Amino acid sequence: MSDYKEGVYDSRIRPLIGEIIEICERHQIAAFMQFDCGLDSTGKGHRMATTALLDDKFEPDRLLLDAYAVAGPDLKKRKTAT
Repeated sequence: MSDYKEGVYDSRIRPLIGEIIEICERHQIAAFMQFDCGLDSTGKGHRMATTALLDDKFEPDRLLLDAYAVAGPDLKKRKTAT
């Protein structure tokens, strides 16, 4: 992950995602967000930051579930990932 992009994500985006998660959980709004923060240290893959609120209690639309499935088969349902 480039130092610049990592810094922008950590200082500007991550705090907003925390607020969004809180609001979505409070009002049971389904969400799926993914951020590409650039090449990883090997230069062969990308570092992705993913947030998915797709449990049944959020009643996610099929499109969100499909987007989540396409985003990466190795991703497991979790509230946040960095």
